This record gives sequence, structure tokens and C-alpha cells, in this order.
Amino acid sequence: MNNRVTKEFEALEDVRSIHAGWGDWQEPAACSHLDFDVLVAEELDVPGENDWIPTLNQAFAITMATIKEGIKKNVRLNSLESRLRELEDRLAETLSRDSVIIPIMTFAPDPIEVLKEIKAVVQKDEDEFTATFFDANVNASGCNQVDAIDNLKDLILSRFEYLDAQEPQKLGPALVKQIAVLREFIRRR
Repeated sequence: MNNRVTKEFEALEDVRSIHAGWGDWQEPAACSHLDFDVLVAEELDVPGENDWIPTLNQAFAITMATIKEGIKKNVRLNSLESRLRELEDRLAETLSRDSVIIPIMTFAPDPIEVLKEIKAVVQKDEDEFTATFFDANVNASGCNQVDAIDNLKDLILSRFEYLDAQEPQKLGPALVKQIAVLREFIRRR
């Protein structure tokens, strides 16, 4: 079989070499008996010659599975990149507001116990910082965040000691509420 195909192609090459240029080459009538579809079909029917077809199919299936997995990973990566950009935008917005929540967990060395964490909001206000304990309506300022928190802690202690020493009936509604809130968060040891 292989010899027949080889001989047919050699005969075709001999005919082609007679002609000067390939551009004007016309298939001679002598070659019209070649039926390439039959030659290919005969070639495929040879036993042992087609062992590569299952391997090719398997390789194709593996390649397609790899491509599919790559597409899934790419979609996931794009999603993560989008989420990261969103988080970066939110962080930039938060930082541009120049506010941060700072927990107050201790008043040491003062003999005051913290019952619940006090969340102080520190905001930049022109050239200084203001720390606020919103629940108790207490705020203080400082030249930086640390000073603002220290001043807030001092003011919370001062307000607590002053209001705790007063009789409730002598206090107005706002101060009664303020001491009630402070008592939920701190107490004397």
C-alpha cells in the first residue's frame, strides 16, 4: 500500500518537474486517475496504523478539560480582582474621611474598670483631631489621634466622677442619661 502511494507521488513530481513554473502548472491527464480520498481511506484502514487516534482523542479531551479549568480560574481571578478594586475604593474613601474607631479598654492607672469596650471615633478636624464617645455624648480634641484619645479618657473620667457624686434628682434629663450610659461602660474598682 505505502509503496503504491509513494510511486504515485513520485510520478506526480516527475510530471511537475517538466514544467518551468509552478504558477502555470496544470494537472496532466495522466494524473487524473489519482483519487486522494481513496488513498487516504486505504491508508487509514491499515491495521496497527491507527493506534494514534485514541491517543489523539484522549489528548484532545485533556486539552479541552485544561482549557475549561483555565477559563474557570480566569473568571474567578477576574471576580477577585473586581472585589479587590471595590475594597481598595472603600478603603480609600474611609481614609479620605480621616476617621477611625479606636477601642478604649483601660483607664489605668486610674481605679476604673471597663465593663464594655468603649468605641471612640477619632476624626480629623482641620489641624486637630476630635475623639468622640457618641453613646455618652462626650468628646475631646488633641493635636494628634493619641492626644485626642488621652483627652477623651480624661474627660470621661472627670464626667463620670462628677456625675456619679451628684444626686440624680439634681441632674437634668441629658445628664441623667449621660451618667446612665457611663455606668454601663465603666465603674470604680
